[in-house]
Amino acid sequence: MSILIPHRSYSTIIPSSPLYDSEAHSHRLGVLISAAIEGTPLHCDSGDGVSVKEHLDSVYLRAKNNCCESLELLQNIALGKGEIATLVQDYLCRIVCQDEDGTANVAKKARAQCQSLITDFPQWINNTFLQDRFTLLFIAGTHLKDEGPGADSIPAMVKEKITQLDHLPVKPKWYTPQQGTFDAVDYATFNDNNRQLRYALPQDGACQFRAALMLRDRDENWLEVDKSIILQEIKTTDWESKIQRAIKNAIASMGEIYGYFPVADGECVDAMIYNNTIANGDFTLYSPQRVREALPDALRKIKYQENGNDYLYDMSFEQWENFTHLISENLTQQLSINVRDSTLPYAEYNVEQAHYNVIVAADDNFPRA
Repeated sequence: MSILIPHRSYSTIIPSSPLYDSEAHSHRLGVLISAAIEGTPLHCDSGDGVSVKEHLDSVYLRAKNNCCESLELLQNIALGKGEIATLVQDYLCRIVCQDEDGTANVAKKARAQCQSLITDFPQWINNTFLQDRFTLLFIAGTHLKDEGPGADSIPAMVKEKITQLDHLPVKPKWYTPQQGTFDAVDYATFNDNNRQLRYALPQDGACQFRAALMLRDRDENWLEVDKSIILQEIKTTDWESKIQRAIKNAIASMGEIYGYFPVADGECVDAMIYNNTIANGDFTLYSPQRVREALPDALRKIKYQENGNDYLYDMSFEQWENFTHLISENLTQQLSINVRDSTLPYAEYNVEQAHYNVIVAADDNFPRA
């Protein structure tokens, strides 16, 4: 497979335009195509005292000024390898995001060309190819600034590709599609999110502990290990006591908010909750319904201060959610998890879903041990 794919309307990768008929433009075209095929560094002299990047920037300027042949050339270079392909993908993103006073007309042309690559050459621009070039999917599948999210401007095949790759555990932070498309963003936001990777942790109840272990060890192996291994790690550290302390603190907070308090007879309530959600290997600590159903004995030991006959069992679902959120917040502190911090890496917490992911710098992704 050639890494440079011709646009459907041309028989070669060379745009059929007088723009490239002159010797100077022909030389520039050859330099850039060779650089994309060979992965030539951007700073290299192209043989005429001009660097590869300087030649590229000249084409980028023409593309921004609505030169269709230059847009097509950028599209082809984006399919190459090395620094030049990465930079061109970034340039195309700038155009689609209408950065630097870019126009909607040029943005639509750039997006349409990228869409045609995916729809017209599925045998080449397949999922494996796109996994290393997520940015191409952003260009093809993003809504423009003047389009609403309901605009029917993204081909079905592009939406399908975006959806198919959404299950991958490691993706750029911006890769959060809505029904197979991406919302319009300004370039600065895209660029910031493109410099970060999101490790999507399994929603198996152990995500908070996976996040803590990944951040502690800087090792992505914790992303997919069996929960039994995580439980073993918890038991061989001081995390058992920290989990129980977080539960105890959450109960105390519930007492301040709603008037609930634990009765100090027999086994401690925090230990019972821990034993019935984590120590048993289920990791159901953040499922309000599962905790409620699994802890009849513990619930009888948590009374309502104003009426000793009413128990925690009678709490509303919303109160149960507050209880589990309080445990999560306390445990985040107990395990020293860096959450939503400007310092990378950090754990990204979704309160509504009680779920954690891990965010790292794109050039500092965790190696496997």
